[in-house]
Amino acid sequence: MERCERREEAGTTCPGCGWPDSEVFEVVSRHMVSTGMMVYTRCPCGRLRARTVTVP
Repeated sequence: MERCERREEAGTTCPGCGWPDSEVFEVVSRHMVSTGMMVYTRCPCGRLRARTVTVP
């Protein structure tokens, strides 16, 4: 599993298949944490990604 921040520069892609991080293929899970929301997503190749999203 890879961790990436929502604050990353635009244009990053999955290292496995090249799917753009800006296009979420499937949301696996999401829950609130002290820093905002933790979102686990899966891209078309099956790679699991974890993102921290700041919630105002």
